[in-house]
Amino acid sequence: MPVPNDNALVGGRELIGNPKLLAAIDFDRSQETASGLFQARLERPAGVPLAYGVFQPQVFDGPVEGVRETWLGLRRVPALTGGPAPLDEYVRTEVEVRAEEMWRGTGAPAFTGYSALDPLHQIPVVEPVEAVLGINMTLTPVGMESVSAHRGK
Repeated sequence: MPVPNDNALVGGRELIGNPKLLAAIDFDRSQETASGLFQARLERPAGVPLAYGVFQPQVFDGPVEGVRETWLGLRRVPALTGGPAPLDEYVRTEVEVRAEEMWRGTGAPAFTGYSALDPLHQIPVVEPVEAVLGINMTLTPVGMESVSAHRGK
């Protein structure tokens, strides 16, 4: 999952096992089109476009506070030279979702194929999907548990 800052990178990857990459994410609500469509751009590094997305809001859910979701992530602790084998641990995390505004609608991604180092373009886009837009959204872990762990070779 691309994120725009170090806090989101470390918090998501190290705490709950959701892999993250730093990226420049441009989403400007002031550029809404006359038809109500919003667009976003993902660049990694800044200036190298990897993906574009269009979002069409259809349902306004209002402000959201205290909604909880459960995620499953893989936390990987690499092996150190001469130390124990790497550790892979599945972590179930309950997160609390808050947002000033929450919208549901249709999203349509498109990948540029510009960077072989970030091969997002290899993910096929089959059809538009249901998408969610959270304005000033935060996700706060409220509970975590190890589901399973094992040492690799």
